[in-house]
Amino acid sequence: MTLLLSFLACGISATGLFWSASYDPKRLRVYGLVPRQRSLAGRLARSVLILLPGIALLLSGSASAFTIWLGAAGLLGWFVALRQPKAQST
Repeated sequence: MTLLLSFLACGISATGLFWSASYDPKRLRVYGLVPRQRSLAGRLARSVLILLPGIALLLSGSASAFTIWLGAAGLLGWFVALRQPKAQST
């Protein structure tokens, strides 16, 4: 059950990480793309999507699932950074 919970939490956080990387202005400029408009609500939604699974695992009392999520979220962040962004259609 712990492994299933941590994999589910990692999947939710990975979605938020990929979504956040697609709006990162520094990252987009490095690849020669125009940064997208960012709103406070969008940034907040992306942050909640990334961090909420970890908070939920902590509140559920599953310390081992939280530790697995914490390690996997960092590793997923590096994999997201390796991915080159797609060109935007204008």
